[in-house]
Amino acid sequence: FDLVSDITGGAFGSPWCKSPEGVLFFMGSRGGVYAYAPGGVPEEISNTFIRERLAVLDFADVRVWLAWNDRERAVMVIICSNAATPLTTESYFYDADNGGWWPFDFSTAAVTAKAVPLSVCVIDGDEAADRRILLGCHDGYVRYWDVAADSDDDGTGDYVIDADLYMGPFVPDPASEARITKLYGVMGYSSASADLTIYGSDSPDFNDKGTAKYTGADVLVANRATAVNLRASGQALWFRVRNATASERCQFESLHAEVFPGSRVRVRT
Repeated sequence: FDLVSDITGGAFGSPWCKSPEGVLFFMGSRGGVYAYAPGGVPEEISNTFIRERLAVLDFADVRVWLAWNDRERAVMVIICSNAATPLTTESYFYDADNGGWWPFDFSTAAVTAKAVPLSVCVIDGDEAADRRILLGCHDGYVRYWDVAADSDDDGTGDYVIDADLYMGPFVPDPASEARITKLYGVMGYSSASADLTIYGSDSPDFNDKGTAKYTGADVLVANRATAVNLRASGQALWFRVRNATASERCQFESLHAEVFPGSRVRVRT
């Protein structure tokens, strides 16, 4: 036996999984997600992105399941409620190759939480269709994670997958406002269109994104979008890309903006 850590243990549930390279991923007893490579030491991979979200988890109320998603080379951190009635909890998708964290949940206020999972299992068969992540859900059905799906199953039929991405804050110069005059968006080759909203604020705080300076419906289209001429300014800028249309798949790649210095920021005393 080797002492790996005498401080961090494992969370309640089944809080670990392994990648094909042998890297062990696990949720710690204090809420962080760690990667433990063979011969190394555990390193927290959630400390720069979602640490605060995980630090407030009450493991008396939730169970944590980790599953390796081989198709998308990702770690699924699925957080299940212990409540008798289905409660929506925020889960996380970790892109192992790029180091990105993406929060998601299995229901919204507009639909009952029947599809909220209680347990998770990975099956590994010979055919591609037999290699899936299975989810045991509140309504008694076993569902699977499908990378090709363009809608969710809520137990009564198809339900919209609401793809909603916030990016920011962008603060080009702390001493002056930033002014955007033109923007280009890059979407996937077969992607559906997406809406774009730009927020401008005097604060880089996510809870104070300010007002919408620009809103455009379906302005981001497949491949490189046509240049969008606009006027938006703020000391801190936020970009929102969203597609909430039934039976559509949104594949966002990048945004490119022409930014110029604006007026000087007033110093508050």
